[in-house]
Amino acid sequence: MSVRAAVAAFAHRSVRRRDVVTSLGISGVVTLALLFVASEMARLHNLSIADQPFNSVTWSTLGVADLMALAVLLAVGFVVAPATVAAAVTQERRAGTLDQLRTTPLSPVGVALGFVIGVPARMYLFCAGPLVVHVLATLAGVQPLTTLPGSLVLMALGTVLSCLLALVSALSGTTTRSPAP
Repeated sequence: MSVRAAVAAFAHRSVRRRDVVTSLGISGVVTLALLFVASEMARLHNLSIADQPFNSVTWSTLGVADLMALAVLLAVGFVVAPATVAAAVTQERRAGTLDQLRTTPLSPVGVALGFVIGVPARMYLFCAGPLVVHVLATLAGVQPLTTLPGSLVLMALGTVLSCLLALVSALSGTTTRSPAP
C-alpha cells in the first residue's frame, strides 16, 4: 500500500466528502470575521502609516487582517493540529487498532504521514480562508513579496514538525502500572 493511500485513508476517516464544503464554509466565515474585526480596529483606532513606529508594515485593514490570519494559521498549525494527532494516536491505542496498523502492509512512514497529514485534514481545510488572506495581503503590498515563500514554507514545515513531535510523543507514551502489593 502506498503512502498516498495511507494519507487518503486517514484523511477520509477525519473528513468525509460532504464535510469538505462545510469546513470550507466555516473557513470562509472565519475569514469574513477576521476582515470585519480588522476593519473595525483600523476604523476605531484611525491607524495611519505616519503614526506608526514601524514604517515597514502597512497598518491598514488588510495589514491587521493579515496579522490576525497569521495568528489563526499558527495557532492551528502549532497547537490544534498536533493535539489532534496526539488524540488520534491515543484513541487508536485505546481501541487496540494501533497494533493492527502495525500488521498492515503499510510502511511505518505511510502510517506516520497518515497521522500527520490525514488526521488533521479538517484543520487544514479550516486554514484555507486565512491562508488566502495572507497571500492576498502580501500580493497587495502589505509586506514585501519576498517574504511570502519563506512564511509559507515556515508555516508548513513547522506544522509538519509539530505534528511529528506530537506523534512521537503519543507513540512513546507507556502505560503505568501500579506497584504490586
